Amino acid sequence: MLILVATNCHQFPGASAPQKPATEVPYRQPPPMPDIRVRQAAIPRSGMSLVEVLVVVGVVAILMALMLVAIQSVRESARRAQCASNLRQIALGCITHEQYRGHYPTGGWGHAWVGIPDRGSDNKQPGGWIYNVLPFIEQSHIYEMGRGLTGAERASASTQRLKLTVPLMNCSSRRRPDVWPTATYLPHLRDPRETNTVLAVARSDYAINAGSVRVFSSFEGPLALTDGDRVDYSWPDTSLFTGVSFLRSQVNSTAITGGLGHEYLVGEKYLDPLNYFTGMDQADNESMYNGFCSDLDRYANQQFTPMQDRFKTADPYRFGSAHSGGCSMSFCDGRVVTIAYDIDPVLHECQGNRNSDCSNLAAP
Repeated sequence: MLILVATNCHQFPGASAPQKPATEVPYRQPPPMPDIRVRQAAIPRSGMSLVEVLVVVGVVAILMALMLVAIQSVRESARRAQCASNLRQIALGCITHEQYRGHYPTGGWGHAWVGIPDRGSDNKQPGGWIYNVLPFIEQSHIYEMGRGLTGAERASASTQRLKLTVPLMNCSSRRRPDVWPTATYLPHLRDPRETNTVLAVARSDYAINAGSVRVFSSFEGPLALTDGDRVDYSWPDTSLFTGVSFLRSQVNSTAITGGLGHEYLVGEKYLDPLNYFTGMDQADNESMYNGFCSDLDRYANQQFTPMQDRFKTADPYRFGSAHSGGCSMSFCDGRVVTIAYDIDPVLHECQGNRNSDCSNLAAP
């Protein structure tokens, strides 16, 4: 053992080299674990905050509101254009009637009467101007209902006519072509002369120019056809009417001394929106086939300037419409113009009077 120990310092031939003692590796502190929370906070967020959501919703709401306003404006422009087209066709029908019959459509006998096809188109015709213009606006089939019939058969045909709509006679800004209920506060509303009881009738949104002087607007007419045909029947004096159609009228174009382009023919009538569909308005309670009444005949003077429809405001005499800015009016030369609600009252009255010369006043 001693020799072995001693020879450790000397290397014998053939002996392996002595191995160095293992070097001691110093202890190293392991690296710290990464802070997961810090890394997560550093990742960009993909969601939206509540404030951002509210801002986006607000912007979308504003855009939708603007879009709805624009759509509504376009729709109203289309309805106004359609209304003007209706009036243009109605005016053409009235002008053609004047050319063929020798006068504009008569106003008929009174509000208790409706049209009868066998009675012609002059002052013996009880029906009003809309009934008389039917053959000239491609509605002859409505005009002819009951022709050649008498008694109960004619009354039945007449009753059916009162329920027939003509799309041309309604403005889509106000109401669709339909039948609307009749009221009961006056007997003739449900029981017109020469008809059966009717619970719903077609109505119009247009009226003809009865003139600048409101002579009267309410007259039932005779109780029977035989009464109205009597020579000694006491008809009201109509000499003060200055329009183109009124009670038993027969006005022709030569009577319009101020020029056809300066005389109102047919226009939109004023109506309380509350009674568009009720039949309770005193100027919208009969059918459009009735005789002379404020449903179908209106006036134009300095007192009765046109007015936009207003809730709970009745006015049976003036022209007006549901449109903003003005109502559509046709003239006796066939053109259709928007008449502003703030039109010069003097000009308005002049254009309602067939005996006035409006050439020195500003044209609409």
